[in-house]
Amino acid sequence: MEIVVLAWFLTLVTLDNEIQGKQTQIDMLMAESALRDYTIDNMETSIDDMENTIFNHNGAIVKTATAHSAFYAGQQLKNDEVNERLDALEADKQ
Repeated sequence: MEIVVLAWFLTLVTLDNEIQGKQTQIDMLMAESALRDYTIDNMETSIDDMENTIFNHNGAIVKTATAHSAFYAGQQLKNDEVNERLDALEADKQ
C-alpha cells in the first residue's frame, strides 16, 4: 500500500511540476502578447500623429501657394500699370 501511495504522490509532484512549467509558458506568452499590443497601439498612435502632421503641412503648403499666387497676380497688375505709364510717358516725348 505504501508503494501505491508513494507512486501516487510522485505522480502528483510530476503533474504539478508540469503544470507550473506550462503556467510559466502561458505567462510568458501573455507578456509577449501584451507587449505586442502595446507596441501596435503606440505605432498606430505614431502613424496617426504623422498623418495629422502631413495633413497640416499640406494645408500650410496650399495656403502658402495661394498667398504667393495672389501676391504674384497683384504684382503683375502693378507692373502692367507701371508699364502703361512708361508707355504713356514715352509717347508724350515723341
